[in-house]
Amino acid sequence: MTEITSRIAPLLSIVVPLRNEVGNVGPLLADIEAACAPLGAFEVVCVDDGSSDGTAQALRDLAAT
Repeated sequence: MTEITSRIAPLLSIVVPLRNEVGNVGPLLADIEAACAPLGAFEVVCVDDGSSDGTAQALRDLAAT
């Protein structure tokens, strides 16, 4: 089984566009997680729209935790 087929299908998908939001991405994702966790399985898809301030690295760091 692949990783995708072995996971529970999300009930909710949230797409977040980000551009130069290095200081906001962590708190935003924490708030989304707190609000959505009681609902069941969910996913957050973050799209880095060409940031030049370290947003992409912040997303990688958050994904590792």
